[in-house]
Amino acid sequence: MLFLSVFPIILNRKEKYGLASLIFLSMMGLSAFVNGIVFGIQVGFGFYFFNFAGLIIYTNWKSIYKLFALLIDVSLLLLLTIYFISNEPLYVLSNTQFYAFLVLNIVLNITGIAHSAYFYMNNAKSANDRLSYLSTTDLLTGLMNRSAFIESFMQFCQNQDQNIGLIMFDIDFFKTINDTYGHLCGDEVLSKIGALLKDKLSDKSLIGRYGGEEFILAFNSNSLEDVQVLAEEIRELIQMTDFNYENQLIKTSISIGAIFYPLDVNHGIDIDRLLAQADQHLYVSKQNGRNRVSVSVFKLE
Repeated sequence: MLFLSVFPIILNRKEKYGLASLIFLSMMGLSAFVNGIVFGIQVGFGFYFFNFAGLIIYTNWKSIYKLFALLIDVSLLLLLTIYFISNEPLYVLSNTQFYAFLVLNIVLNITGIAHSAYFYMNNAKSANDRLSYLSTTDLLTGLMNRSAFIESFMQFCQNQDQNIGLIMFDIDFFKTINDTYGHLCGDEVLSKIGALLKDKLSDKSLIGRYGGEEFILAFNSNSLEDVQVLAEEIRELIQMTDFNYENQLIKTSISIGAIFYPLDVNHGIDIDRLLAQADQHLYVSKQNGRNRVSVSVFKLE
């Protein structure tokens, strides 16, 4: 019995959850049934079958197996109940033993229910956290996706009390990389650029993949010159980086559009206009030969 108790734990660690559940429930069900016959269902051994029903429902078994297990669970409880309509326990407990067993079984069942509830609440939280991560994160780069960036940027603009810098850039001739080396190589370039940006910028900066080969950054800035300096540093960083894919050395560059938004523009921050002006500057960089920075102060139009 001790081995059977430890065995499901070993299986769980090996991620064989279905088999672990089967062994655990079979072992505990048999134990509850036998002890119920020996000592009597009145001392609380019937409670376990209610616990088992909840455990069965939350296993990762197929629905047909869950239904079959629930039928067995209900059948065992009914058999015990019918048996004690006309039979006495095999071992008659004293009053002290009876109440000791009853209290012990009640405590164990409550503890079991609480543990199961905690376990499944944690699983539900983990699942929700995972869904939240998937809905806000670009899985290739680990950066925020476009919608998450826009939402965070809106909060950033509302909550901060400093000037804002916004940088938008596009990888030059990215289609050529995909066509020459394959899309997996292109994915590797995007992933490495994401890592470079996270290493380069502070935790207070917002970094996102805006779409395709386009990235976007938002940060607190003191002046137009600070925005220009950071943009040039990022441009040079990408230009100087060697991207290796299957022993092939790949070089690339980026075109940048950047905006400095001074806090003393007392007309409220128009997120769409900020993004549009950064995008216009990005287009100017591309039109002027790529691998360059175009930057200006935000303009009220």
